[in-house]
Amino acid sequence: MARPITICHPVWRLDTGGMERQLLQIANGLPADRFRHVIVTGDGCTTDDRTLPNHVTICHEPTRTPDPMWSRRLARVLREHRVDVLHIRNFAMLLDAVAAAELSEGVRIVFSFHGLETAQPNWSPWRARVYREALLRCDARWTVSARAVEPVCDALSVPLAAFDELPNGVDTGRFAPTNEKAAIRAALGLPMDRPIVLSVGNLKPVKGHEYLVQAVGRMDGDSRRACFVIVGQDYLGGRLQQMANQVRGVEIRFVGAQSNLSEWYQAADVFVLPSLWEGCSNALLEAMASGLACIATAVGGNVDLIEHDRTGWLVPPADAAALATAIGSLLHDPTRRNCLGTAARTHIEAQHGLSITLARYADRYDSVAGTVVG
Repeated sequence: MARPITICHPVWRLDTGGMERQLLQIANGLPADRFRHVIVTGDGCTTDDRTLPNHVTICHEPTRTPDPMWSRRLARVLREHRVDVLHIRNFAMLLDAVAAAELSEGVRIVFSFHGLETAQPNWSPWRARVYREALLRCDARWTVSARAVEPVCDALSVPLAAFDELPNGVDTGRFAPTNEKAAIRAALGLPMDRPIVLSVGNLKPVKGHEYLVQAVGRMDGDSRRACFVIVGQDYLGGRLQQMANQVRGVEIRFVGAQSNLSEWYQAADVFVLPSLWEGCSNALLEAMASGLACIATAVGGNVDLIEHDRTGWLVPPADAAALATAIGSLLHDPTRRNCLGTAARTHIEAQHGLSITLARYADRYDSVAGTVVG
């Protein structure tokens, strides 16, 4: 009789980032009679273990960087939990994972590419060769976006065909349009009589928020009435807030990380993603599913998600003037906003709904693991 496939997901820290949220969404959503999940976290975990279903286990393995024993400790977890598939999601853990699998007989390795902290990989020739060999050792390679993984393939001299595309998904029931916008704004303390322009993403250089702040400074006329809201954890030590303080006559609110993102999307009129690089942005998926008119930079997976002037609006990266023009245009054209938002919602429901994504993951895990006999 076949037993459930056991999948191990090592992450340095199980935090609030998009990759970690996707991991938990997949682990929680796949059927418990077919899959078991072991999440190995090194430096910390912001998820309450008690909120997880019984078929998801968290193993805490504190580590330091570098940690010469990490691969051996991971191998022990693989053996103890009878892991079938080891799913790696970043290059920083790839070498340790391959070593751990070599120490644990019969474990298949999956590498999925979700993103980098910079627009281009900056690896030495030696490291690139090592990563290439480790990547080719994996039994399967997935990417959330074909466009996003192109720089990695170039850096490692790996053909794009080595990666299968497996995009992120979103819960279109939770992230959906609402008729209660006024009540939600009141609850969040947002203005009732002015348009809301929202951006969601942790405050890091690659997210390009500095260009959004510069774009706000370029707004003119009625566009300056808008309230700009930035949601995300600050990793820049208040630098963006200092920039925003120099912008006069326009309100910019930094509200930090938020646990219930759906209501922020529902309160907004326009969503902006000013990133310098993206894989398959969870925030953009959520905003599009919420029926928002979205402006995003034409980088990585954003180009796969948005068809320009039909399901959203694309602008060049690091271009505050183009960003300001796009925001002002949508603020002055509610009919166009509604058309873009409706088309965005329709596209996400058809291609990126959570049930679709879960079915894709189930098929891929089945294919990698083969038949597991109890």
